[in-house]
Amino acid sequence: MKRKMKSVLALCAAVCAAAGCSGGNAGAGTSAATTAAATTTEAAATTTTAAPEEFPVTNTTTGADKNPYAAEGTVIFDANDIKITAAGFSASEVFADEKLLDLDIVNNTGKALEICPRLCSMSGIMLDVSAQTTYSDGMTETGGVFHVPAANDTDRYALCVVGSQLEEYGLTDIPDLEFMLDITVCVSDEEYSSLYTDIVRVDNPAYDEAASGLDDSGEVMYDKDGVKIVMQGETYDADYWGPQVKLYAFNGTDKPLFIRIAKTVLDGTEYDAYGDMEIAPGRRLREEVLFGFTGDPAENMDRSMTEVPAVSEIEMSFEIYEYDAGGENKLITASEPCRVTVDPDTVEKTSMSGNNIVQLSEEEITELKGWWTREGGFRDDDNNSVTITFIDYDSDLNGNGWYVNGNFNEKLYWGGTTKVTGEGLSGTAQTVTKNENEEYIPGDPIEIKVAEDGDSGIVLTLGTGEEYHLIPSEG
Repeated sequence: MKRKMKSVLALCAAVCAAAGCSGGNAGAGTSAATTAAATTTEAAATTTTAAPEEFPVTNTTTGADKNPYAAEGTVIFDANDIKITAAGFSASEVFADEKLLDLDIVNNTGKALEICPRLCSMSGIMLDVSAQTTYSDGMTETGGVFHVPAANDTDRYALCVVGSQLEEYGLTDIPDLEFMLDITVCVSDEEYSSLYTDIVRVDNPAYDEAASGLDDSGEVMYDKDGVKIVMQGETYDADYWGPQVKLYAFNGTDKPLFIRIAKTVLDGTEYDAYGDMEIAPGRRLREEVLFGFTGDPAENMDRSMTEVPAVSEIEMSFEIYEYDAGGENKLITASEPCRVTVDPDTVEKTSMSGNNIVQLSEEEITELKGWWTREGGFRDDDNNSVTITFIDYDSDLNGNGWYVNGNFNEKLYWGGTTKVTGEGLSGTAQTVTKNENEEYIPGDPIEIKVAEDGDSGIVLTLGTGEEYHLIPSEG
């Protein structure tokens, strides 16, 4: 979908953190269903661990061998008054390219459940899997967790793989799905029990294709004790995220691993990295690592990583942990920093929407920049902020030139392309408003003008006549 509000949406994305369980990654073929742990936590953070409850294992798998059963009727979990069964593979009724593994969830605990898929893989490749719920009124919700009510219902539950992930590996459907489930029993507002299933694999008898398109080519950053990490190139998101790095990782151990990017230095400057990896035994993963400015997130909220050009030197160090579903990961080892060099001129530039873009020539850039030189983040004492960024490419998402965006007291977010005039920058900005329910609602366009103010500041004037005097955020 093409939008004219890329910078506004990027700002919204920056302030909206995802809550709850994450889609996770995937796992090795082991026994289908046992209770790994039962943990009760009370308000005072007192934790006790009960012995696992034993129950019959209904099926087993070994390595990448096919399971000797069809998907429908496969028992995934059957203990503690909870029974979860695979109900077969299907296509989403909401988005045609989404493929599902339907689940029957019977809850006889008398308590509400939250169920989160973790360590998910397909055809030996780790991937993000969402929890999709279709309610009895026909509404569909897709996120990181199933919310199962205390009383059994007629809601439909399914693990969801989006079409883009299938397409990435040359598939049109799900050939198999491996995963474990993190089950939280909500005993009360202040007490809960946690159950963890083993990793289980469910095969799709109607689709037997193998995934392709993932290899270990590239610059090796770490290769020791069965763990391999390879840098497979740099890309550049010209809309918001700036430099990005593609990593390949392989877990050749017999334990699930959590790999943390401990430190990242790009062209001599340290940045935060967003690309931690969870990998089941014997599984592979492709991770696209994003970067952000170090320091207080509130101070950096009005900044875009497009302030950072494509980089030529990337240095990373890693911490490797034994993965624990309860969050108590155990450190195994920490790597030394590894440095990789890249030719910035060869870096592919894209946009957040995936649209291809065309780099402007030096002559076009010089003409569009004009005499204006002030860019980056600006802020005033009333929590209003403005970011000025020069867009040096052609895209159907927005015009090129000086892009100005910001927010007023974290309530009104806006952004638009401007042109250089004799007085400064002038243009029209699209807007989004955040209401009392923390929802973002598109608003009316506003006319904006930006002029120099003092030695380094700017003055923003709206079409209504309102003026805002701002100084550099780092000043």
